[in-house]
Amino acid sequence: MREIRRQNFVYTLVEDDEGRYFFELLLPAPRAACALYEIRVRASSFQKWMIKMRPAVADRIAGRLIREAQDRQRADSLT
Repeated sequence: MREIRRQNFVYTLVEDDEGRYFFELLLPAPRAACALYEIRVRASSFQKWMIKMRPAVADRIAGRLIREAQDRQRADSLT
């Protein structure tokens, strides 16, 4: 695995041996004071292309993925 981009305590963008990009996101655990958990999301081929063209796009993509994961957490906690 090769690290492409990192923003401390938010996400890491890595490339595996087959050339696929993955976002490793750190999210606060629901209903926990200081616990974090990590999820791994594979970037689509379009996202990979965009990141290669403009690396700063990775911050916006990671932010959107984090918001989506947090929305899922909220929805799960309501049920």
